[in-house]
Amino acid sequence: MQDVPPRTPATRILASWLLVLLPLVASLELARLTHHTLFGPIGVVASAGVAWWLEGGQATGWSGLGLARPASWLRVAIEGALLAIAAGVVLALVGGIVTAKFGAPDLRPFMSMREHPAELAGWIAIAWTTAAFGEEIVFRGYLLPHMSPVRRLGRAGWAVGIVLSSALFGLAHSYQGPGGGIASGVVGAVFATGLVIGSRSLWRTIIAHGLFDTVSLILLFLTLRQASH
Repeated sequence: MQDVPPRTPATRILASWLLVLLPLVASLELARLTHHTLFGPIGVVASAGVAWWLEGGQATGWSGLGLARPASWLRVAIEGALLAIAAGVVLALVGGIVTAKFGAPDLRPFMSMREHPAELAGWIAIAWTTAAFGEEIVFRGYLLPHMSPVRRLGRAGWAVGIVLSSALFGLAHSYQGPGGGIASGVVGAVFATGLVIGSRSLWRTIIAHGLFDTVSLILLFLTLRQASH
């Protein structure tokens, strides 16, 4: 994963953020206005494509975004699973506080799983594609290392990058209400921290993201089915 050159103008960095985020923001707004949730995943794919292009993907492929082939897939898978567990533990510790202050996440987009169980498979497919791959490419693969103070401030700069990229990640999930957006930001901060303190292979956070979302969806599905009986 490449660092931002120390003398990159702040305006150029900000412009790159906007270019990457614009398709996602536009698609989320379309999803909100039309109530068609599939606009969101489409926007994620578009934003990931912009990130790939800005990172010089035509010449380097996906390696510039942290997707180089790891030395050990088994190690990456284990680390990803541990990172998913860490995210679950952190959310369990702070989730009650977030809910008390900002309300429970708005999970209405997922409620139809109760009457249509087959939708669970569709949501899991989205979790491993546009969520795990797309969102990790956008927020951890591109935005995190391209936060302007990262390289100038050393470790403190990476901490700033974690906070900023996770705040944007939370805002992208604000369709779940204030509580859901903040909870998503907390999970994003755990993923970002796991990326920064490790080998900075995005495969680790992709696996963590996919596992976390899959378990969350299954637990929500079981809760909804139990409540319907």
